[in-house]
Amino acid sequence: TTANRSQAEMNEIRRQWVLAFRENGITTMEQVAAGMRVARRQERPFLPSPGQFVAWCREGSGALGVSVDDIMGEYWRWRKLVFRYPTSEQFPWRDKNPLYYHVCLELRRRGMEGQLSEKELIRAAGDILHEWEKRVLAGKPIPPVRRALAAPSRDRGPTPAEMLMAKYKQRKDAGLI
Repeated sequence: TTANRSQAEMNEIRRQWVLAFRENGITTMEQVAAGMRVARRQERPFLPSPGQFVAWCREGSGALGVSVDDIMGEYWRWRKLVFRYPTSEQFPWRDKNPLYYHVCLELRRRGMEGQLSEKELIRAAGDILHEWEKRVLAGKPIPPVRRALAAPSRDRGPTPAEMLMAKYKQRKDAGLI
């Protein structure tokens, strides 16, 4: 609790919080308000750490007007429905916003590589969204959805694995194995 702390301790706590805000790009009252909305939904009666509160500030709609909940909703919708479309580029992304395309593809890549749980996916979505917010705040645009390169149209011949299997079968048929 803050009731039993000295003024010097309170000043140090304030300094740590301001430093955490500055280091993590929390510069507007809207971002702090977003963090407060998440804090009020928590069931724990304790003060969060500065890092936890910064994460909550990022969860609320940030510089791009998109929250982590928006990203996760679109991610799961895409994962359920993408099979209906020839490519992810042709999927009808929410609000025709290319940000969803880029974030969802990166989220799928990280999720598959790291075998992430749903909780870890949500954390990764927040990290990816934060990276995109920093990019946009630095003046870089969100690239449009571009068509992926088509698969080669002509047969390239057997793969190395197919060649080894053919060699194995040939040796087996000859009785050498």
